[in-house]
Amino acid sequence: SVDVERGGTAVAAGARVLLTASTLVAQQGLSGVMADAQVTVAGSQDERIFVAGMLRSGTTLLAQLLDQHPAIFAAGELSNLWSSAARGGSCQCGSPVADCPVWSAVIARVSDEVLCGDPDQAEALRLRVARSRHVQAWRSTAQSDDARLYVGLQRALLRVIRELVGCSAVVDTSKKAVDLLWAQCAGGTLPIHL
Repeated sequence: SVDVERGGTAVAAGARVLLTASTLVAQQGLSGVMADAQVTVAGSQDERIFVAGMLRSGTTLLAQLLDQHPAIFAAGELSNLWSSAARGGSCQCGSPVADCPVWSAVIARVSDEVLCGDPDQAEALRLRVARSRHVQAWRSTAQSDDARLYVGLQRALLRVIRELVGCSAVVDTSKKAVDLLWAQCAGGTLPIHL
């Protein structure tokens, strides 16, 4: 059994998950890992597992391993969702994000709830508050109306994904520190750094 805990033990727990998963994969193969492991995200508040790290550091591999658990959904880089939808980027299912049965439903519902039906506002909002160059001014930015709207957007996005997909935790491989800052502002985030 692998337990992922909140608070001060989150990073250590993440490391234990990685060590345990890689050891089991080496010994039993992927099917053995998922058959033997019970991943518990402690507390109902942990709805996002945020995987931070450099490019090519294994974030996608970890997300794919976690996605094998029926209670977990690997969503990819959620920070890129809105821009991918706007520019015709592809989903892993092969469809454009805007036409994917999962993401089109998520985008429509979150847009209706938070953005008055205009999904293009989400990317413009992200560019105003959640860019790496804004990290230095984060404390002042975090008090703005845009920041409150962005945190609300993050909360709605996770809730809608969980409801539509039927999972209890979403793996977000957005990687960057600025995205982790905003994810933690939205609450319910378990960070794992690779």
